[in-house]
Amino acid sequence: MEEVIIDEEKEEEKNKERYKEIESYILGSNYGFEELEKQGLLNYMIMNFIAEYGANNEQVIKKVKEYYSRFRINDDRFIIVADSHVGRIPEPTEDDYELEEFDSIYDEYDCNPSIPNTNLIAFTDVYKYAFKNGIKSIIHLGDLIEGNSDDKIRHMRIVNNQIKHLKEIYEPNGINTYLLYGNHDLNAIGMDSLRPDFYKEFENFELIGSEIGYIHIGDCFVKLTHLPIRLEEQAPVYKNIEFKTDFELSGHSHIYRIIKDWLLKVPPIAGVRDSHTELESCGFLVAENRNNEILFRKIRDDVEDKQQIAFDKKEKKLILKSTN
Repeated sequence: MEEVIIDEEKEEEKNKERYKEIESYILGSNYGFEELEKQGLLNYMIMNFIAEYGANNEQVIKKVKEYYSRFRINDDRFIIVADSHVGRIPEPTEDDYELEEFDSIYDEYDCNPSIPNTNLIAFTDVYKYAFKNGIKSIIHLGDLIEGNSDDKIRHMRIVNNQIKHLKEIYEPNGINTYLLYGNHDLNAIGMDSLRPDFYKEFENFELIGSEIGYIHIGDCFVKLTHLPIRLEEQAPVYKNIEFKTDFELSGHSHIYRIIKDWLLKVPPIAGVRDSHTELESCGFLVAENRNNEILFRKIRDDVEDKQQIAFDKKEKKLILKSTN
């Protein structure tokens, strides 16, 4: 097998050109971060380019920080969800393959009633709970929809169907949703920028960023990630960009637990038959912003988990609590 030789100098030049394009969006009077946001490009790749080539550009860093610090929740109570994967259906069994309508069910991801879509139901349950309990804000940590196919035409049909079905059942009821794109969302819009601003089709949805974002919650400043990566650990120049935050909320892993005293993994809202979802971890978090702490309670099927997690504002760390 012939060895592939990469011309590092040419690659470096290409990267510099790409950064100049990014910089023109950030500093341009007619574009700004909104255009990158629209294209679904506010992700780690953009941050990598900025860190590598723009970390010493004070104007760029100022714009980055202005963008990421504009989101705020002042409510006493709010909800945090992750990995709703709307459109995902259970992995097919041997019996499923025998179904006459198998191709239409699994090709279209059309929430066929013959296979209950637990993710779609769980998504609507979150908003019903919020409306019933007077909660006005929801943070979504990514993978709103499932995607996806390697085939472009099939991929477009799948994504369009998932967005269509989500729109049919979504009832905002005055609830604001702060959305972070996850890897499945980015994959869904990745082919020829297919519907990169699909979040705008949902009333009261606001895009915080792609895979990474920040939000003020009362007097705390919180980092939101789909994949939990500490930027300053990747390269020293990230220290010019990274904010000093109180703690981090992260999705993607389909688990619910404290990983570090500053990092909380948020559960998926529903379990399906896949290899990495811990069913007992599924649900959504109701957060209560108190004077001395932010308390997180997991809800699943209207049942509150006995264990609670809190961010201690004085000690500046996440702690495990119990209702017993």
